[in-house]
Amino acid sequence: MNNPIALATMSIDGAAIPVIEISGRFWSLDQISPDLLKGDERGLIALFDDWSDSLNMLKELAPQVSELAPPLAISPESSDFLTPLRYPHKVLCTGTNYYDHVHSV
Repeated sequence: MNNPIALATMSIDGAAIPVIEISGRFWSLDQISPDLLKGDERGLIALFDDWSDSLNMLKELAPQVSELAPPLAISPESSDFLTPLRYPHKVLCTGTNYYDHVHSV
């Protein structure tokens, strides 16, 4: 894979769309590879259920992505990026993340 890839979740027409970015252009993962997300509404986080397999699929997909579909007609400057991993199974919080909490105990 010559060009590095990035994954993101973008708000497009009010919907959270998992996308792949290659060389500054974006493609909807649902559009170019519906099997990759397996119809999971959690978006990109579904890729981490079997990251090794997902990464291999992304590496195979990247060189041919422009042949599968045209890129989305969006620019990063005018688009809303959302939290990339939506609906995690758990969120870990600790008071020691904040300097004031450590010294108030």
